[in-house]
Amino acid sequence: MGELLHRSGRDDIVNDVRRTRNNAYIAELVDDARLVAWLDSVGLTAAEAGRVQPAYDGLGGGNVIDDTAVPSSPRNYKLASGALGLVSLSTVWLNAARPTGLSKWIGLSAGTATVITGAIGLQDDQPGRHGFATASMAVGTITLATAVYRIFAPVRRPATGTVSSVMQRVQVLPAIVDAGDNRRQVGLALRASFR
Repeated sequence: MGELLHRSGRDDIVNDVRRTRNNAYIAELVDDARLVAWLDSVGLTAAEAGRVQPAYDGLGGGNVIDDTAVPSSPRNYKLASGALGLVSLSTVWLNAARPTGLSKWIGLSAGTATVITGAIGLQDDQPGRHGFATASMAVGTITLATAVYRIFAPVRRPATGTVSSVMQRVQVLPAIVDAGDNRRQVGLALRASFR
């Protein structure tokens, strides 16, 4: 891999690895954001690069990388976390100002994804992730709470005298009714029109 890096003009990475971690396997170098970015730019995953790299001990030990165990680059995590946070905050605003059926479910989905992204980032030891992970957890929790509230909260109807905004033809109005024996009582009158 060092030769491939050298031929592509990335002697800065080669020299740093030679100086600090000579003979390190790709599995041990995936914490170097520059190397991960270079691998992305040439279309290789860390697992593929690990299969290309020779074994220094002749047995192949230490050079096995599971595709699912290779951490993504910190830059990609921050971009994903930021994008999910933006979508989540947008749905919080929509669900607070003008909730719709779609915004409620998008908020539930985005909030869940943002909380999961934050939880993944909190488990990682890469520098710079914990701040984004904590922010993701907070934004995701707020988004989830807002969406769940809007999904399960009773629908408030406008106080215009109508029983339901769905049935605009039914009205409930205060009325004074004759109770007999020259007595009057305050009551309610129901007015419905059927056309």
